[in-house]
Amino acid sequence: MSVRPITVRDATLFFDKAPAALLVVDTNTFRVVAANRKMTAFFGDPDPQLTGCYLSELLPPAELQRFIDAVLPNPAGLSIGLDGEIANSSVRLSSGTVREADFTYSRLPSGLVAMAIQDSSARGHLEEQLRQSQKMEALGMLAGGIAHDFNNLLTIISGYSQMLQLSNAGGELDRTALKEVLKACEHAAGLTAQLLAFSRRTPVQPQAIDLSRLVDRTALLLRRLIGEQIDLRITSEPDAGFIYADPGQIQQVILNLAINARDAMPQGGSLAIRTRSASHGGSQPRIFVLLEVSDTGSGMDEETRSRLFEPFFTTKPAGSGTGLGLATVARIVKQFGGSIEVASQPGRGATFRVYLPRVESSSDELKAEKPDAVGGHETILLVEDDEGVRSMTRAALERRGYTVIAASGGKEALAAESRHTGPISMLITDMIMPGMNGGDLAKLLRERRPAMAVLYVSGYPSDTLDDPAALQSGTSFLAKPFTPAALTAAVRDVLDHRKENAAGK
Repeated sequence: MSVRPITVRDATLFFDKAPAALLVVDTNTFRVVAANRKMTAFFGDPDPQLTGCYLSELLPPAELQRFIDAVLPNPAGLSIGLDGEIANSSVRLSSGTVREADFTYSRLPSGLVAMAIQDSSARGHLEEQLRQSQKMEALGMLAGGIAHDFNNLLTIISGYSQMLQLSNAGGELDRTALKEVLKACEHAAGLTAQLLAFSRRTPVQPQAIDLSRLVDRTALLLRRLIGEQIDLRITSEPDAGFIYADPGQIQQVILNLAINARDAMPQGGSLAIRTRSASHGGSQPRIFVLLEVSDTGSGMDEETRSRLFEPFFTTKPAGSGTGLGLATVARIVKQFGGSIEVASQPGRGATFRVYLPRVESSSDELKAEKPDAVGGHETILLVEDDEGVRSMTRAALERRGYTVIAASGGKEALAAESRHTGPISMLITDMIMPGMNGGDLAKLLRERRPAMAVLYVSGYPSDTLDDPAALQSGTSFLAKPFTPAALTAAVRDVLDHRKENAAGK
């Protein structure tokens, strides 16, 4: 069967109905010879015919000159084909406004020039959103780096303070002062945990979470974020219940909703955050834990509410937001089986209700830290590049009877292990170190000493999760900042667990 040739009528219909905005211009007069429907719609001209108008009516003077310089004079031998494009240009609409656009043009054998115009204003908006998102990512990385270093300092301060407190040295005034130092360290550790929650890019690690306690722990950072002009009120129902989710991501939900409320109250107002148990689900209700965030801000109309969770949708001025905050909230809530309801009217504030399925808490959830764990007699290889943390950790372990071989990095640790002829029961290593990271070091040492247990330590909880070596049997993780009690408890638990497994084989 032969292929039917295209007819003049077919070509005319294709030109008129093409999905691209097309225009044909006479380069002698610079008048429009033909324009399709997409082009007239692009210019917003109520008259369906642009034919006959001068190009100067459609392009600002500077853009018209760019077009003339591009297509004239016509170089010999370049009369047909896609001859070029003019990016980041603009056109003048029938309303008088100017819209950003890109042109591509092609010279025809007759001397006419065919043009295709594409609106680039949306692309420019997306590029700005991308730049803003990249800036936020850079800020997150900076915050994470600061938090990581600060955690080392907190480990040293809280560690020595607790050892002094447990030594019973000094008078009542000294013990009171040490108690206040430890309390301040606890608050500072909470702040760094919030910073790390923003900056880390880790696999989701869901667990049973007491939502009310999580909101209470986030309160200090919330007050810093929303400013003094906003009255923050938190009502946490103690028995609201547990949810099964990633703590860092739920913190992100709380903070994003609070920031959204803050931006709706530029002149100040009131922000109320409440947690409680709630029945939800229509004819077959289930028990949920409800996170309710209410503000007295500007509110929103129905159209805005319907688009609230769309990626890149924002009511803020250009450059003031990414349009990703509430979209991220919706994704996280859906990921953990929850739902969101929004109630708002213009001028009457807004209320976000986040319903997350309630679960039974795990038996070991939120278990209390031992006041000071029992020690041992084993030999431990300690590898930490920060001298202050290394000294404090060594002192805490030796105080409990352990023999400690200390090294400042991977190369020194390998050399120390080679020199030591006796057993080494455990490796305690920082994850991020110059030259060799903790995961690679552990892999090398366990090839030599398969029975050796491993305890990873880091200011970044995510460091372990990203390293396959950290997932091997007989490994554990301790986040900075840690106290001597938490350290010795973790060491004893790992060593005892290792012994139990060995005995069971």
